[in-house]
Amino acid sequence: MSPATVLVVGGASGIGRAVVAELSGDYEVETLSRRAVGVEGFVHHSADASDPAQVAAVLEGHAPFDHLVVTAATTPTGSLAQLSDEQARTAVQNKFWLSYTLARDVAWTRSLTLTSGYLSARPGQASALQSAINAGIEGLARAIARELAPARVNCVSPGTVDSGLWDALPAHRREAVLRGASERSLLGRPGTPADVARAVRFAIECEYLTGETVFVDGGARWGGA
Repeated sequence: MSPATVLVVGGASGIGRAVVAELSGDYEVETLSRRAVGVEGFVHHSADASDPAQVAAVLEGHAPFDHLVVTAATTPTGSLAQLSDEQARTAVQNKFWLSYTLARDVAWTRSLTLTSGYLSARPGQASALQSAINAGIEGLARAIARELAPARVNCVSPGTVDSGLWDALPAHRREAVLRGASERSLLGRPGTPADVARAVRFAIECEYLTGETVFVDGGARWGGA
């Protein structure tokens, strides 16, 4: 019997790349993202995942996937006063709208796993938009689980993860972000992409799990200030 197929959206870097590594060998993994660097050796579909027309074009005629995993997200962050209308719309499009349209337009049959973030449950000092987007994705997962049952739909919600996301920051700011994450975590450290990837595997493989949000935040919702 052929292995089950998985499409990982955003599989070229960070959490998505860790998901690809976690599932490879047990599944037939394909990736979709704007860049192909980092996914050599896999069937890769180059497209802007937030653009339904591009996604439809690159997947035209493709057989349905058994599992769809959405990790892609590029969103500006900031307080209500800092973000422009354009930045706010971009954030919504590149995370919530992306998740919504992929769930709708990509053919999958057994499970869908979305990615949110623990700010949905524990907002920061300047995270109103991010918190709302993440909460929206978690609500989306619950609603699609009801609508498309018995196909399974879940959401994985990471805390602060030590990944390439922070590499663009000056060293002192990156260190401050990760130090703050360690102080909030009950485990005393930020997460890793591999931590989140293992939760994604659980969401795919636990056949009695649906409509749930799996928090992978080291207990940061309950930790320090």
